[in-house]
Amino acid sequence: MYLEINGDRPVCQLQKNFSALFPYLKIEFFKCECECAHEDHYPGKEMIPSTWLLKEAWIPKKDKGLLKVCECMTVTDVENALLEEYGLTAHIYRYSGNLWLKTIMNGTWTLKQQNESCFGGLMPCCLS
Repeated sequence: MYLEINGDRPVCQLQKNFSALFPYLKIEFFKCECECAHEDHYPGKEMIPSTWLLKEAWIPKKDKGLLKVCECMTVTDVENALLEEYGLTAHIYRYSGNLWLKTIMNGTWTLKQQNESCFGGLMPCCLS
């Protein structure tokens, strides 16, 4: 799967494309003036609203392109690729029970492992 990265696309479109492949995962973007994607967490107040355009969320590097995302990639791979190629600070969350959890402790798991670890929980109502 390829995620279309284009500064004129709303964040929500990229989120929907990602969640279509991984329904138990979601991706959020954060406003960051520096390349801080390797920090353990991002403050909630810095989360970018899904209605914003991608260009409002990044440190400009490339204004458009396709980012290949496959189930064998780790969470860290995806987050780093978004930062390094497009200047987008992102974090991937997984659904567990009725909560969205940060994948900090298991960022080395593949997207497939993250997604499958959630099968025991109920599908979030917003994704069903």
